[in-house]
Amino acid sequence: MGARPDGRRSARLCAAALAASLLIGGACGGGAGAKSGPDGGGVGGNSDAGGSDADDFSACVWQGTKSTLAPGAALTANNTADMTGAALGQTAINTAVQRKKIEVRAEGIIPDLMVGDGYLWRPTATSESAYLSIAITNIGTSMLCSIKGISYRWLDAAGNALAMPDPNDRIYVDGSVGMLSDGDFTDSCLGPGEQGYFTDVKTTDDTSLLFSQVATVAFSLSGPFSAGTAPAGKLVPQSYDVGTCPTMNAVRVTLTNTGTDKVALQPYSLSPAILMDDS
Repeated sequence: MGARPDGRRSARLCAAALAASLLIGGACGGGAGAKSGPDGGGVGGNSDAGGSDADDFSACVWQGTKSTLAPGAALTANNTADMTGAALGQTAINTAVQRKKIEVRAEGIIPDLMVGDGYLWRPTATSESAYLSIAITNIGTSMLCSIKGISYRWLDAAGNALAMPDPNDRIYVDGSVGMLSDGDFTDSCLGPGEQGYFTDVKTTDDTSLLFSQVATVAFSLSGPFSAGTAPAGKLVPQSYDVGTCPTMNAVRVTLTNTGTDKVALQPYSLSPAILMDDS
């Protein structure tokens, strides 16, 4: 689901659905199009969900994987959660050659935001296409929305731009859902104490050595950013399960509306997920 130029997204959001680039068939809200109940998305409270059993996930066999919300995690706002459970995927990655830590250069960062570690990941040991994740935490006292990094670029060790050389380009944080002053919604928000991520992917032919040469990702976080408030509906992921489908493997996420108003779901409207190892 793409962002509009101002970073806002549709109010129809899927809470923490797993990224299709990493997991084949990460269905939004459940294996059967986010229906209510234990066999589907488990959307509780005042939720309003779309979808039917007549889709690609109706014939999946689920393993009943046990997963839990990570204790003490700040990610409990709308559309976010930190969950721990069964390993995802069938092939172990070689982190020594498929993942690397990079320098993150945040220029003019406002006091309310803290930039964490940045990583690049590639799907094979020789691919030069790269997936980016950078942790961003709101250490202030109010919800910030439309959080964006401008003058965004990928640099080699000498400081030369390898990708995104346009100084007008930008990247939005993937966070929780907030309501703006005009009544619109965006999932580029972070409430007090919440952590989100800048994520991106660059594909290239493997002769350009993008993954191998990137040493730094740089951007400005000077703001000002929009003020937001938490919406009345609060859709929080609770657990996930892995399954086998006729033509693919899949993951489904169980969601609960812990708020006081309805939350609209749309099948296959995916939000990013960050997959982590035990460390």
